[in-house]
Amino acid sequence: MSAVPASFSSRTLLRDWVAAAAVLGGLYALAYGVQFQPLQVPGYLLLVGFDAVEFVLPEFGSSTAYDLGFACYLGVLAALAAVGASAARARGATGPLVGVGAGLAAVGTLALLLGAVVYLPVGGTPLAIVAGTGLVLALAGAGVAFGLGRSRST
Repeated sequence: MSAVPASFSSRTLLRDWVAAAAVLGGLYALAYGVQFQPLQVPGYLLLVGFDAVEFVLPEFGSSTAYDLGFACYLGVLAALAAVGASAARARGATGPLVGVGAGLAAVGTLALLLGAVVYLPVGGTPLAIVAGTGLVLALAGAGVAFGLGRSRST
């Protein structure tokens, strides 16, 4: 049996999960805490993504149950981002911000999926906003995770 690579260790996964969960929670909070619409789009996309998977879940009998379901959804997204962060580490990403970048990239990927499935038939401005947001978040996530713009010492 082979040893687990450091990029996939439980400690690294937990650290990346916490960082990604903080990013997801922060982006969701922007939807309610900031009155500048472009900053509200990622939080809105998180809600739309939850609505897309909500049909497979049991009916929520109260707003508390809905909130708990949404929190679990964000936790699962953060877990997927943590696995993505570990994959990025296996490809050379280093540093404490890899989980942050993975959280941004996860929301960007979600936006691009929603753009393809939900907004492509609508087209026009909604598709442009969702696709643009997805591209910006995915590229920003890759930049943060791989340290683009940071000086490298040789």
